[in-house]
Amino acid sequence: MISTRRLRRGARRQTLGVSVRASLHALGRILEIVSLALAVPAFVAAIYLESPLPFLVPLAIGLAVGFVLERSNRGSGRLGTREAFLVATLTWVAAAILGSVPYLLAKNGLGHWPDAFMESMAGLTTSNISVLRDPSVLPRSLLFWRQFSQWLGGLGVIVLVLALLPRLRVGGRELMAPEQPGREVEQLSRGVQAVIRRFGALYVALTAVAALILIGLDLFDIDDRLNVFDSIGIAFSTVSTGGFSPRAGSLAGYSTATQWVVFGFMLLAGVNILLVFRALVRRELRPLVRDGETRLYLTIAILGAIGVAAALAAGSADRGWASIRAGLFQSVSFLTTTGFTNANIAAWPLAAPAILVGLVLIGGCASSLAGSQKIMRVQIIGKLLHRELVQAVHPEMIRHIRRNRRLIDERAVRGVAAFVLIFFGLLALGTLALELDAARMDFHLDIFSAIADAAAALANAGPGLGFAGPVGSFAPFSDVSKLVLSALMLLGRLEIIPVAVLFTKSYWRA
Repeated sequence: MISTRRLRRGARRQTLGVSVRASLHALGRILEIVSLALAVPAFVAAIYLESPLPFLVPLAIGLAVGFVLERSNRGSGRLGTREAFLVATLTWVAAAILGSVPYLLAKNGLGHWPDAFMESMAGLTTSNISVLRDPSVLPRSLLFWRQFSQWLGGLGVIVLVLALLPRLRVGGRELMAPEQPGREVEQLSRGVQAVIRRFGALYVALTAVAALILIGLDLFDIDDRLNVFDSIGIAFSTVSTGGFSPRAGSLAGYSTATQWVVFGFMLLAGVNILLVFRALVRRELRPLVRDGETRLYLTIAILGAIGVAAALAAGSADRGWASIRAGLFQSVSFLTTTGFTNANIAAWPLAAPAILVGLVLIGGCASSLAGSQKIMRVQIIGKLLHRELVQAVHPEMIRHIRRNRRLIDERAVRGVAAFVLIFFGLLALGTLALELDAARMDFHLDIFSAIADAAAALANAGPGLGFAGPVGSFAPFSDVSKLVLSALMLLGRLEIIPVAVLFTKSYWRA
């Protein structure tokens, strides 16, 4: 009798609580779709009379692996919440690995795999982190892929934040869920299809408008340095809040008009895309105007701009209109985690970069293309702290937390608090890892630069500071540090929880 019970317990322990085969089936289908995106830079290579093989090889590999995974795991179960965690993580990692192959195979590309992998991960997570000091040295097709990968990453972010994360109740994400979470793969598939059909079309339209305006600046000789290639590349990385520039120095070499166009689209990309859709497509402006998060977003951007401008004026770096323009541009760029720069911020007085790093740690609105924590969470944490202060004086008072006059469930509040704690815990661990590795490699990395670099990765922002600043690159970091930064980018893009749960025993147990 005792031995029978032990056998039953052992069998239960060996049973997985997640369907790996169903997850691999879904991963295979996604890989087949993602791989086809490599046909676009292959076509660009043909236009510029460059070899398309650096893109056709990973395209073939992706299609082959996706086909095998899909066919060998067909009919293996339904895709539920647990499987969605695994699929999201595996998809981003697999896509980054495939995306790194062109950097390795292309002539004058990146011959070192950790460099290629980090560049690919930065593109697909829309992070402005690069090992390239001057991207223009790359072949045109590879440079196009670098910019295009950020646009693809932005499309993936739309699906992630609108169709997946709200269903998984990640760090309060259920506050934006349009419907109750479903466990059926058919329900999730319909949700993804609806998101791509509606919001993907809006994303494409905004990109096209941004590109056409920038091309117009070139055609009418408003910006002599712009061309059609650069205009499309900048539009890709602006609307996606990626921040990659096709030339060295980010946007510093382009005209003021170009910078203002980028400023406007960055500002729009940091707004909740659900509200942008209602305002631009359905012409319902009231929800956008009355949204408390959007108002706070604009307030923080203005306050950040004032702070940066004051720091520049006090430090005699820039005065008058120049400091105001620099403050506005950099405030919005870092708050939206885009990371474009129009000056060498590493040479500014310390107070200005400190403000920008603070903005990076806030991020844009919830359900926007921006990274980091999101203003919604900052709002809720602020209201939670205020409630604790009030209840310290009036312990008997019952005070609920509301957002846009709607009651927030306490479970969501706890999820937000847990997310913020984990976020800053990972930031501390990432900073420590960079410092320890710098000590191992015997090169100097000051603590503020380490914090800024780790924050740039975890918040999917950039650039860093010090040698990783706007006029430098992340190339001096060791391979270990580059993999650490790549992991932070992945964690930040997937909002930590879907990756973190994979390392818990409860996730794998039935």
